[in-house]
Amino acid sequence: MARSATRRPPVRRTPQERMFTAPAVALLPQHNTWMRDSTVCAAAGIGGYGAGPLLAEPQWAIPALAAGTVAAVLRGIAGRRSQARAELTDKLVESLTPLLGLRAADRRTVRAKSWTRGWPGRPGKLELRYAPGG
Repeated sequence: MARSATRRPPVRRTPQERMFTAPAVALLPQHNTWMRDSTVCAAAGIGGYGAGPLLAEPQWAIPALAAGTVAAVLRGIAGRRSQARAELTDKLVESLTPLLGLRAADRRTVRAKSWTRGWPGRPGKLELRYAPGG
């Protein structure tokens, strides 16, 4: 069978309908280095533990290992928390892009400040940037 040459006419929508039915806008995930940094801190602690006796300073082996371990754990916790906050802010940017009338999602649109305590916390202040009348 041959296909017919008739076409369905395009659906006309009002600007308000277009605003709420905007196509999904997605940001690429940010590159986070917290896992690499945490691994480097742990490796430095292990290296200090091994280098202490080799340098005739065995009393520094355990403190070097402890310092590397503590640094690795703290960097891992802080990095994971900042990654969760960045993901939360990215979701906010993606949802506000059509409402602010922007053509494309941009992380510079929203700046979150004064986060509350907790995991990952809530932003106390939001700074929205957009072109007025655009």
